[in-house]
Parts: sequence; C-alpha cells; structure tokens
Amino acid sequence: MAVRAKALTREAIFDALWNRQTYATTNCRIYMDFTVCGQPMGSQIEAKGARPLHVYAASEQPIAAIEIVRNGEDSVRAEPNQMEATFDADDDASGPAYYYARVTRADGQMAWSSPVWVEG
Repeated sequence: MAVRAKALTREAIFDALWNRQTYATTNCRIYMDFTVCGQPMGSQIEAKGARPLHVYAASEQPIAAIEIVRNGEDSVRAEPNQMEATFDADDDASGPAYYYARVTRADGQMAWSSPVWVEG
C-alpha cells in the first residue's frame, strides 16, 4: 500500500488516508499519480462534458501497461514499455461514474489507484 501525502509527517499521512489518496501494489515499488478533471485519486467531484484522465507512473522495472477502468470495465489502455510513463485520455461519458487506474510492470507486478467518483 502507498499513500500520496503532501509531507512525511504524521498529520499529512493521516490526512492522505482520510482523503483516500492511496493506492495498492503487489508488494513492489511503483510510484503512481492519478487524476480525473485535475482532481486526485480518492476525490468525489461533479463534472459536465469531457473528463480529462491523467496517470503518471514510475518504477525500477518498465511499465508494460496503464489502464483506466470506468465503472468496473476497462476503458482505455496504453503500453508505454518505459520506466517512467505518462498517459492522458479524455472520457466523453455523461452521468455518474467512477474511475481508477491500474499499472502493470513488465514483470507482472501491479498497482491500483483509489477511485475518483464523478457525478454529472
């Protein structure tokens, strides 16, 4: 498990946990950042129109795949095969949805972000 805290302090870590700015890994070192409409993982937001999705991932093994999951189904995918990767996409869906990112390394190890819940 990883926490996206603003600082390495007890207060910042508990704040990040409270705001669900966390992600899970299969016991490997992956750095991940995921946003929807510029809002971080764990957020609950309202959005109309296109929803910009952004994933940044880095690891000591190449990133084989980055996938965005919308409402439990794979939505879009990139295969960067790099140690550091950025993936941007837009979702034109309307109505409520939740999104999360899944990152898979070349060795099969994975990470999953907390979701972003969208009303709209």
